[in-house]
Amino acid sequence: MKQEKKVLIISYYFPPLGMGGTQRVAKFVKYLPKFNWHPVVITVKDVAYYAKDPSLNFDVKGAPVYRTGSLDPQRLLYLINKDRGTAGDRPQRSQSRIKKLINFFLIPDNKILWLPFAFFCALKVLTKEKLNCILTTSPPHSVHFVGYCLKILAGKPWVADFRDGWTGGNFQYEPTVIHKWINKFLQGRVVKKADQIITVSDGLRERLRNGINLKEKKFCVITNGFDEEDLPKDFPEVKNEKFTMTYCGTVSDIAPLKDFFAGLLQLIKNYPHLKNEVRVRIVGKWIDGDFKQIQRNRDLKALLQIKNYLPHRQALQEIMKADLLLLPIAHSAGLDFIPGKTFEYLASGKPVLVIGPEVEGVKILQKYTELEVVEPGNPNGVQSAILKFFTKYKGHSLKRRLNTEILIYERKNLTKQLANILNEISN
Repeated sequence: MKQEKKVLIISYYFPPLGMGGTQRVAKFVKYLPKFNWHPVVITVKDVAYYAKDPSLNFDVKGAPVYRTGSLDPQRLLYLINKDRGTAGDRPQRSQSRIKKLINFFLIPDNKILWLPFAFFCALKVLTKEKLNCILTTSPPHSVHFVGYCLKILAGKPWVADFRDGWTGGNFQYEPTVIHKWINKFLQGRVVKKADQIITVSDGLRERLRNGINLKEKKFCVITNGFDEEDLPKDFPEVKNEKFTMTYCGTVSDIAPLKDFFAGLLQLIKNYPHLKNEVRVRIVGKWIDGDFKQIQRNRDLKALLQIKNYLPHRQALQEIMKADLLLLPIAHSAGLDFIPGKTFEYLASGKPVLVIGPEVEGVKILQKYTELEVVEPGNPNGVQSAILKFFTKYKGHSLKRRLNTEILIYERKNLTKQLANILNEISN
């Protein structure tokens, strides 16, 4: 009988919080026991957040979870709103300006105010549980300081998991040269001290390795993926009465839809009869500033069906109902960017229209799906791509492409890679 091994996972974002940031760690927690690793989790108590998905609790129900307090803005905002009866509301613009001011002084991020709570909780857990190693996952990148301190004090093997880049990218707030220097220094300390560095993309791995003289095998890639158990079983082929284009995800400055809508408006201007033959479904949170402007456009409003954030499995059903999936990507995302929805799109087998640069995630999709890529700012290209897919739809030749090779991105297989790493560093 194999000896039971335990890993302490420290993650700020964790169920019941929703959206993409929580799913990676939730699936690791779900599947690690299949490979003789039993996770123990430290996370924060309730915070103000864009969306919650209680259905994700099912994935983590077997693991001990320690929830701590914090003094970071999201936790404090939750407590303030709780007294007002609006707990869980997302930050408003005035609050966002205050948050920006706070972020100027808190490096690398404002979640550093969670660090002492997480650290002292971890010390208590170390006395209760016989732990073999530690895993910290970011963002927020300040979570790695907990792993750093525990590595020094307890001597436990430590894995640092990066879901996004730290310094030098477009996701880190670095308003001055001093901020950039401090972040680069802190990132270097974390990367050197950790026993293993995991990233979600090849490009991010190379960015973290850049300028640091460390062995290549210390850095590895475990991408995000899809959970086969979440996919609708025996889902029938949907025959939509209208050609249905669906975007499933968060609309933001990293995933803007304005270029798609510009091409769509040009399409219905040049082909007015298509107003009655196409529709667009947006499923998810809309957190950029274009929403009201688009809602005021009568031509667009007539074509749009907007649904708020849905639990993960329900969102996958919306993906399966689409004729064409939309994937908007801003240039500011960076070429090493892999949108989280890449893998659910991949698992669906549906054709995809990308409006954005050929980032790493797009190159993955190109291997397995029917794909068109249009650069931002090209409404003619968007119009042509929609017409191409629409013509196939009318001719009944727009089909799903299913390929067993994509199982390398299935969550169980990805978690097996993590388990192998934990086995290696803990022996």
